[in-house]
Amino acid sequence: MKIKAMFTKDNALPLIGAFVLAVLAFSFGESLLVSVAGTILFALAILLLFGANRKFDKGEKVSFWMYAGPFLLFLLTCSLGVFQINSYANAFSGIVAGLLSFLGMAGCFFFGIAAKLERKIDRWLFVYFLLGGLALLVLVSWISTMVLYGPWHTIIYAGKQYYWHGVAYDVDNEAAFLLGTSIARVSINYAGGFSTVLASSGTALLFIDWKKERGKGIFLSVVAGIGILFAISVPLVASIAVTAVVYLLALGLRFMKLKEEAPKWIKIASIAIVSVFGIVLAAYFGIILSNSNSLFSEGILRKIFNNGRWTKPINDVISATFYHNGDASFLSLLFGMNPFYSTSVGTYYNRSLWSSTPWISTDLKTFEIVPFMEGGLVGFLSFLAFLFSSIVLVYLLIHDEKKSPFSLLVGGIGLGYAAYMTFFMDMTPYVLQSEANAYVSPFGGSVLFSSVLFLVGLSYRPVYFRRKFALEVRANEEE
Repeated sequence: MKIKAMFTKDNALPLIGAFVLAVLAFSFGESLLVSVAGTILFALAILLLFGANRKFDKGEKVSFWMYAGPFLLFLLTCSLGVFQINSYANAFSGIVAGLLSFLGMAGCFFFGIAAKLERKIDRWLFVYFLLGGLALLVLVSWISTMVLYGPWHTIIYAGKQYYWHGVAYDVDNEAAFLLGTSIARVSINYAGGFSTVLASSGTALLFIDWKKERGKGIFLSVVAGIGILFAISVPLVASIAVTAVVYLLALGLRFMKLKEEAPKWIKIASIAIVSVFGIVLAAYFGIILSNSNSLFSEGILRKIFNNGRWTKPINDVISATFYHNGDASFLSLLFGMNPFYSTSVGTYYNRSLWSSTPWISTDLKTFEIVPFMEGGLVGFLSFLAFLFSSIVLVYLLIHDEKKSPFSLLVGGIGLGYAAYMTFFMDMTPYVLQSEANAYVSPFGGSVLFSSVLFLVGLSYRPVYFRRKFALEVRANEEE
């Protein structure tokens, strides 16, 4: 389908959504603009899904809500839970901000589904707008980094420091990033997430028919090239490593034959992993409720799980979430922590003093643990259910579409994002911190998470009852 043919009056709402999507992806790096744009997408999704009197049979509805139910529960607990509401000066401000965050994230997912069902517009048009906006954000940030620090500054200035208001800062741990109408100094790990997602979109290039899809190939080459250029010229070592792994896996898939059904060993391994994880999780929280400070506080488990740069922060954050003055709190266990409550002395901090809270200095790098903190056990389990279903969805996408460029684009970006945020997330990215921006959630108001949610929605297909029901979607038309 040609791009020009899509720009008609009949396609006004989807096209407006595409422009809003580009604004969301660029967003000037502002989380508020991301949430506002996502809220507009939510309204457009409602009009597109229900305004056209689309009919779905019972099986399609059941399959959808089995997938979307945990997702919406996760959004509710993290957007309107104890953590969010207590993050603001008063409860009303927290509720308003949380509602905006919830609608913003939900809007990206539901607009993705609405865009998928639009037969008159190629889904690649939405991808162009999304990645174009994200590429512009990264390009501006890359230029700013080169101007402020010069190329390869993390190598050239390794171990060097500068002083600002009497405080020493490491030059090799910084990059420049667009924030509103100014340029902010952010951590290397934060900047690396953007370059990884953008660079990972290039996995689709391995599956493109260059004779028929030259324009698409050129666009993806430019977009992925900007992400790779940012990573190499700083250099962002973690981003380069994750991106390399993503490309190697995509290359392996390029020469792999997909069977009609998943091999039995994959199904058995999945069930075994989920079962073991469930047993460990149950034991963990059983010990928490019995007022033991941590499952990993003594013996060999302490050496393994509570003595490392990656694992210790996980344990510290979980302990900080569920303990009030040495005692386990059932309310925090279920619905998340009050960010300004001191677990050590049992008193509350001033709500404007983010940096004084002990949990914020844990240097947590694993985004899967943040739902513990923001939404408690309810938020964490619903997030895991959504994450597991999304992994299955991407597998089904690649399988159903016979390794199409679009399926590998979604798979590459999804894998790059999840892998990077599992090991290198930064929840305190701004180097010259002010109390207003000391904590940055990887979910609410996040450009990257919102972008991934849209792609998941654009890829949606029934994960459950697949043999009985199939969601009515348009044919996958390639440009």
